[in-house]
Amino acid sequence: MKIKKKILLLFFVGILALSPMIVFASATREIPYDQALSGAISRDASVTSINRDIRSIRSQARTTERAYLDIINTNRPKSEELQGRWKSLTAERDRLERERDRMLLSLELSLRNRLANIAGIEVDLEIMGQRLALQEQSFEQTRLRNQHGMASDVDLREAEHDLEQARLTLETLTLTLQNEHQSLNSLVNHPITANIQIIYDIHDFEPLPDESELERFIQRQKAMDHNLLNWQDQVAIRHYEWQRQLDDPAVDNQYMRLQHQIAVMERNMAERQAELSVRNALAEWDRLIEQQVALEADLTQAIADYENMQNRLEAGLVTQILVDQMALAVAASEARLAQHDYAFWIARLRIDHPYVR
Repeated sequence: MKIKKKILLLFFVGILALSPMIVFASATREIPYDQALSGAISRDASVTSINRDIRSIRSQARTTERAYLDIINTNRPKSEELQGRWKSLTAERDRLERERDRMLLSLELSLRNRLANIAGIEVDLEIMGQRLALQEQSFEQTRLRNQHGMASDVDLREAEHDLEQARLTLETLTLTLQNEHQSLNSLVNHPITANIQIIYDIHDFEPLPDESELERFIQRQKAMDHNLLNWQDQVAIRHYEWQRQLDDPAVDNQYMRLQHQIAVMERNMAERQAELSVRNALAEWDRLIEQQVALEADLTQAIADYENMQNRLEAGLVTQILVDQMALAVAASEARLAQHDYAFWIARLRIDHPYVR
């Protein structure tokens, strides 16, 4: 499968190289994928804000830790109070850091989706350009046949309508591609007039574990779920508060126990949801593999139809236009299969980080 993917990727890159280029004010500039992602992160206001919050709470946690260590052996009640605050601040720091990681992964998901959209539109443009050329030939043939009484005026109007529709579709795709490029430039913090090309490899990931290791993989991925980790921290904090205040007659111990039980229930729900997210991501991967099999079958059929049409052309049974149409169908099938790899690229991010939405 990997060899076939590489062959298809080469075809895909070839199509992109032939795609209509948008005229920008500057020459094409190639940038690595990591640099593009870094640019997206650097301009995101939410990331900037949460980084500021993380620095603030880290400072508070360090100050509280030092105060706790200073009096740990001299003032037990005060040291226990400070220890509780320190634990809470540490848990909040960890939560914010996980939230920041989720933001960064969401930005990466946006970048991958944007690149997939652009790649798909570029392929559609190339194929639509070829389709337009065939439509022009078909219209010209219909016009000549109409002049010699071999085609009706209705046939001519239909051919003209199809030609105009193809031109309109090509213009729409061109405009859409330009807008997508400008949105990409804005995302990765480049001027919208810059013609940038991001260098990346959609096959750059480790293979998934085999069946014997799959359950272990699921449990490992589940354990990294951010929502689950947040509730685990809540359970630890509330359990600590409950134990610390048990002997205090002013504290409603029953309420504290209830709070702890609620946190445990929420954690258990988060654990089930985390495992479900991992399994759903793996199920999507299996669905994509099934789709790939179907797309490969479509390509095989398109190639067979094209070869059959070539044989009929040699026998004088069909025109060159029909053969060209079949060749275009093969190109479209190859393009769909190549574009499908982008779905794997995006799905793999969700498998590795199933808590990303």
